[in-house]
Amino acid sequence: MTKHSPKKSSKKIIVYDIPTRIFHWFLALGFTVTYFIASQLDSESALFFYHMLIGICLGLAVILRIIWGFIGTRYARFDSLQLHPRLGIAYFKKLFSRSADFDVGHNPASSWALIGFLILPLLQLATGIMMALGYKEELEDIHSIFADSFFILAILHILGVIAHSLKYRTMLPSSMIFGLKEIEGHAVSAQNSDLRVSQGLIENGQDISQNLEGAGISKLYPKVGILFLISMFFCLGFLYRNFDSNRKVLTLFGVELILGKAEE
Repeated sequence: MTKHSPKKSSKKIIVYDIPTRIFHWFLALGFTVTYFIASQLDSESALFFYHMLIGICLGLAVILRIIWGFIGTRYARFDSLQLHPRLGIAYFKKLFSRSADFDVGHNPASSWALIGFLILPLLQLATGIMMALGYKEELEDIHSIFADSFFILAILHILGVIAHSLKYRTMLPSSMIFGLKEIEGHAVSAQNSDLRVSQGLIENGQDISQNLEGAGISKLYPKVGILFLISMFFCLGFLYRNFDSNRKVLTLFGVELILGKAEE
């Protein structure tokens, strides 16, 4: 009987905490629903008011993510983002070259995408509220531009994830599901100077995974993630209870937001 040696498992580290992952998918799902409602349903539809309710919750989610960007784990914080234009140019050159450099956290492209995914929902929320206060004709086109910009950014982000996954032969989307990134066989980008792995180790075919010990995060903060989900359900419940379906009016802290034409 021939004995087969066990296949060596790839080295992975935890990069993204639970609150970051939950926000990512909540934003993706929430925007998909609101964009579908706005583009496929008439404003007088009985379901159209969900567009506004979910939009408000997305705004709250963005605010919570911004707070987490200052107090969260290493790769959730804004100081880990690579926003300098020089880094962006270097990243795209590297993407279409034979370079093996690898960004442990957000690369320059995803760093700018994150900024866009935080700013655009707030602009959509602000214009949406102003429309509900009576400025629909003045702001409807601007509101649509922000929504379409978010949609285009999301498509570009997906294409970037695919390109990155093909370049490094790794399933990058799984990092936002399980929080793990595969690091075996990769050198760390020079932008991650504290995690730099010498190119000589790569060329000599040595195992470089041990050089990344401590590169990941140690705490996932599941309680914060659960608290985030609870706050989103509470937000939806609070808004639903304060919505008058007959008048199509949402009363928010004493202010009436008109979300549609009242029924006869």
